[in-house]
Amino acid sequence: YTNVDLASKIFNSLPRSWIPKITTIEEFKDIANLELSELICSLTAHESVLRIKGDEQPRKRKDLALKSHLMEDEEEIVEQIALLSNKFRAYTIQNKLVH
Repeated sequence: YTNVDLASKIFNSLPRSWIPKITTIEEFKDIANLELSELICSLTAHESVLRIKGDEQPRKRKDLALKSHLMEDEEEIVEQIALLSNKFRAYTIQNKLVH
């Protein structure tokens, strides 16, 4: 296989999120004369950047999930308090009628 064929096979195997990187490599580097090791180094560096960015995003998502979980707990507590107050009201009414 030629360098162009190998590069095309590598590019086709990458996910869609890599399209901007692929376009940049195709525009700024001569694929025919590009060493396979240089291409792999470039893609590995980009993967490292994506991992670093990816590590920052889940923290935000975890915080949002935690807030959502707390909101559900608050709603459940409010429902329990309402149920308890209704039962207490019914109990006091019942005791006034009995006594």
